[in-house]
Amino acid sequence: MKAVKSTSSNGNYETYTYTGDLITQVKNYNSSDVLAETETFTYDANNQLITYVRVQLAADTGVKVNFAYNSNGTISTTTYYGTASSQPTLSGTGDVVISGGEVVMQSSSGSMHTYTYDTKNNPFKNVTGFDKIMMIGATGGVRHNVLTDTDTAGYVYTTAYTYNGMDFPLTATLSEGSSAISTTEYLYY
Repeated sequence: MKAVKSTSSNGNYETYTYTGDLITQVKNYNSSDVLAETETFTYDANNQLITYVRVQLAADTGVKVNFAYNSNGTISTTTYYGTASSQPTLSGTGDVVISGGEVVMQSSSGSMHTYTYDTKNNPFKNVTGFDKIMMIGATGGVRHNVLTDTDTAGYVYTTAYTYNGMDFPLTATLSEGSSAISTTEYLYY
């Protein structure tokens, strides 16, 4: 199945563009239907993500991340920033480690996050193309759901889920320590 649109309860939404089975662009709109941000994905001949560009239109800012696939299975990242039209300034480098089909570690410029997962189904498990872009930003899992996100500063974020009869999440409550930060509700059609 291919994603077409994702809508938040505040009225913001995203639209997805595919080339074949690869997500090539995501457009983020605010609740007034104004395009606020674009995300563009470029792939190599092996259908591996090699460049990601996120542009915030109102602020005229952009971030570009290049991905290099190493022989040891890790992915090296190089991040640049600049304007919406050009991102020439080096911001930092990092690494991504994927195990069992999920991102288990992301590092960037001295900061590192490690993740653990449940054994249930992620809402995007059957959505075409999401497995190719799983290393973008804070991971949410592709096959399974993130249980913990621990960073080098000592912060631990946990997510508690309720599930339906097919082991897909109905709700996800994100907490830092004992303080709930947000709750997401999933609806399946």
